[in-house]
Amino acid sequence: MNFFNAQGPMKYRLSTSSRFSALLALFLAVSACSSQPKTTTSAGEFVPQVRSGGIKLFSYTEKMIMPKVGPIHQVADPQAEAARRAKYLPATQLQAAQIRLNRDERLKSFCPNGYTEIEKYAVLDEIVIRGECQYTEDLAAKSSGTSD
Repeated sequence: MNFFNAQGPMKYRLSTSSRFSALLALFLAVSACSSQPKTTTSAGEFVPQVRSGGIKLFSYTEKMIMPKVGPIHQVADPQAEAARRAKYLPATQLQAAQIRLNRDERLKSFCPNGYTEIEKYAVLDEIVIRGECQYTEDLAAKSSGTSD
């Protein structure tokens, strides 16, 4: 393909829509490359709520770890298989989620005096832990309506 003619280089004219499309594609490429990469962490979603009267509630949600399905190509040792399956049990995952929640800085800053667990459960592929922050003795006395 010859890009030169007798008068010099060929001039290409782009229509307005072609220019706009080219600029849009360039902008999208630059913005996609400059954005922060998504980090995958095992930390769950922590949703704090402050209700009227200073009641502080929270909800902590995590995805359950599901076993990977693959072809069966060998017979596994029954004890090793039982140990592998144990980590996928909902009770085991609830306990691990409870430990991760207790170590979570978001919970420590939202509930500095600890918390009372309202409920925790594992349904389908999700673990949910709900709780209420414990209050200082002064705030607890005010909210119960009794005074010294």
